[in-house]
This record gives sequence, structure tokens and C-alpha cells, in this order.
Amino acid sequence: MADALAELNLATGVQFAHDVEHAPVDDVAYVRFVRVPNQDQSYYIDAEILASAQVLTLQHRPELGQPFDGWRIHAVGDYVKPEELPRPS
Repeated sequence: MADALAELNLATGVQFAHDVEHAPVDDVAYVRFVRVPNQDQSYYIDAEILASAQVLTLQHRPELGQPFDGWRIHAVGDYVKPEELPRPS
């Protein structure tokens, strides 16, 4: 995972997922890592920069307990849809 993110920078903000009916899902979140031309400057993240983004998909799994209040990294790469993740019973 570290290799996939080594030359990228954390984009501002966390995005929460939406289900197939576009309703918010509060237990799946995405953090984007982007490549910017110069790490010493701030950038407005546009479509061109987002095209090369790596997405960290997080899932809240409180049944798994600590550490991190149950948030777990599920995948690095593309967005993983909530319906593709294991759901708590």
C-alpha cells in the first residue's frame, strides 16, 4: 500500500459514499491521494489531477473494535462501492 501512495499527496476532505439510490452511507468513506506538479504549492484539485488519484476506501466496522474506532482500510486504488463491501450483520 505504501508504494501505491509514495509519490502522492492527500487531497483535502473525506467523501462519504452513496448507495445505489444515491442515499448517503455513513459507514464507507473515501480519502483521495493525488499527484500535483509542485508539492511546495497549494492546488485546486481539478478533473485532470483527479484522473490520476488513488482512492483509499475506508469502512466503519465497529464490531471489530479498537484501534481506530472500528474504521478499517478496505482498498487502495479505485472507489469501492458500499454494496461491494462486507456488511455488518
